[in-house]
Amino acid sequence: MAASLSKPSSIIFSPPNSCFHTKPLQSSIFFLRHAQPSSFSLSCNNDGENTPREECGFVGIHGDPEASRLCYLALHALQHRGQEGAGIVALNNNHLQSTTGIGLVSEVFNESKLNQLPGISAIGHDRYSTAGQSMLKNVQPFVAGYRFGSVGVAHNGNLINYCSLRAKLEDKGSIFNTNSDTELVLHLIATSKHRPFLLRIVDACENLHGAYSFVFLTQDDKLVAVRDPTASGPSL
Repeated sequence: MAASLSKPSSIIFSPPNSCFHTKPLQSSIFFLRHAQPSSFSLSCNNDGENTPREECGFVGIHGDPEASRLCYLALHALQHRGQEGAGIVALNNNHLQSTTGIGLVSEVFNESKLNQLPGISAIGHDRYSTAGQSMLKNVQPFVAGYRFGSVGVAHNGNLINYCSLRAKLEDKGSIFNTNSDTELVLHLIATSKHRPFLLRIVDACENLHGAYSFVFLTQDDKLVAVRDPTASGPSL
């Protein structure tokens, strides 16, 4: 796993849940790491789509008027982490705009497409998978709406209890558009009983087993990075 996050500075939030802690970062940027490793058992392998991956790369940029272009350059630097697809989500006037595509960063983005991604914050993702189809619907970052707004997410890792969690959510009425474990996390966030977004993430991550890193961008300009308990790979 590899990731990049711009402009670290001062801490502004401390989650009340004792199993998480924060790392000092810039205003409106949050870092959460699950501090207490939990035991887990292997579940099914998500039909091969998200078997354990050693690569993928993501980036988060906050507070810069050239956020999408900086994200584009960072994805170029991380291109060795994944060559199957790339995407950028930018925040402009409380609206998350997404562009994704199959291929290298230079094949997905050009000047015209970057001009369509204005804003001061952005997240991006280079896709790599060891199995499964390289389909556009599986290219991140994903964007989804829920009761209190919309959120974009980029992810690297493998959630080994994906199948059991998805089955529980589908039994409760959730409808999935992909077979990606990244989408699962968005459903967990949307169904959390907490209102603050950070507590929704904490609530969601308490259900996850496996190795993972996430970066989230909300429509109210919060950039949130998350790592699993074991910090299995390089990130942030």
